[in-house]
Amino acid sequence: DFGIYNKEGITQININTNNTDFGDFKDLAETQGWYKNNSFNADGFLKGNLSATLQDGLENLTVNFITTSGTLSGKNGTKLHDVSFKGIYKLDSKNDFLNLENITAKGKTGSLSGSLKITDFDHPLVEAQLAAQLSLDEWLVFIPSDTIENAKGDVLVDVTFKNRFGSFQKLSPADFKYARVKGNIEIVSSSFHFKNSQTPIKNLNGAFHFENNNLNIERLYIKAGESDLYLDGYFGNVVNVILFKDEKLQVKSKVKSQQIILEDFLTEDEDNDGDYTLNNLRGHSFNLDIEIDRFKFKKVTANNIQGGLSLNHGILKAEDMSFNMTGGSVKGDLTIDIATDDSYYITANATSNNLNIKELFYSFDNFNQEEVTGDNLEGKADVDISLTARMSPTLFVDASSVKSKANITLRDGALINYAPMLSLSRFADIDALKSIKFKQLQNNLSIENSTLTVPNMEIRSSVLNLWLKGTHTFDNNINYSL
Repeated sequence: DFGIYNKEGITQININTNNTDFGDFKDLAETQGWYKNNSFNADGFLKGNLSATLQDGLENLTVNFITTSGTLSGKNGTKLHDVSFKGIYKLDSKNDFLNLENITAKGKTGSLSGSLKITDFDHPLVEAQLAAQLSLDEWLVFIPSDTIENAKGDVLVDVTFKNRFGSFQKLSPADFKYARVKGNIEIVSSSFHFKNSQTPIKNLNGAFHFENNNLNIERLYIKAGESDLYLDGYFGNVVNVILFKDEKLQVKSKVKSQQIILEDFLTEDEDNDGDYTLNNLRGHSFNLDIEIDRFKFKKVTANNIQGGLSLNHGILKAEDMSFNMTGGSVKGDLTIDIATDDSYYITANATSNNLNIKELFYSFDNFNQEEVTGDNLEGKADVDISLTARMSPTLFVDASSVKSKANITLRDGALINYAPMLSLSRFADIDALKSIKFKQLQNNLSIENSTLTVPNMEIRSSVLNLWLKGTHTFDNNINYSL
């Protein structure tokens, strides 16, 4: 229905509609730059009334509208049905506002309710309230994500939001710096996959409390593959992470775990089948105090791990770390620069005691060389080591880049079938040379340019006593003096 009335230079306009497309409001929000989300479609119809008064321009405008049976459909096939709300938009010479009341919708097993008020569209003040219990995949209708797949479980939300924006045009993370967000979120028995990861995140349970752009963790338990995590701390920059695709999460937390298998948390490199990468961590920020009962990556296993783990500006640091491995103990620091695409850069310093040398070489794949392997060694080692190296984004160390200095003491050891020793058969029985036992060896070794340098060292063994010095390259060029 449409009507125009004019009296004494004042024009009144009235328009009534019963079938305005619900999706037109979504299109309007996108064209005005208020909100853009291509992950869902809006279907249904609105009933509305528009009245306006014109006198030397627009004096006032009032739009009332209501819908009772709308549908929001996500690209993942998820739907919210029975979407309804009642709204009013008013504009006069001094101000304008939009008020949506009694917003409701139903999901598969839950529902939502809320309200929204926007005052002064030139410098909008937004006030919103939301209470909902929906499945995790239903929340992804509103929160676009191209990294989360196969989402299941329930998420309960009860939050309020208030913020003054400079404009709705081209919203940026800076616009939410002073947003006031309060309320609670609870995650119940949820699970999902990260894209490019074969490991499901499962048994996800947590309770959180919003403090503006931070989300305080009251409790959070995560099971990923064979790994588990319990966190107590906070997530920062949460609102911007939800609303903007390229924003990164900030985490400060205590982390406890009975077991972490690192492969459960690494994404596979799309260009290298079966390889892993840390590239997905770039731009994120976290500071963690960790207590891990057992850790495993490839062949490396460690127990009773404690220390600090942080990532800031593309620099991954493990500081004041202590753990047990291969029958001994280790304390030290590790830094990995993952900011560049072509290579990571490693710096490490560590002090270790009573390490089983055979198991150590096995755990680290003989340190990417074949000249001296775990099969050639027995004994317990105390090591003070400093090391720098370059590593590929698929976590393979470039042996030619390794620079290291190590003070090594090897006790109750043996050299077994070690080729340089077998070459001394003219001085001792060949069978005895196959297993040379010694009480203690001590030396300061160095590695640079793919070459191990052995300073002058006395070897007192079960077969013979000798002095040894020289070099041994990673491609097995040996130059020893005996």
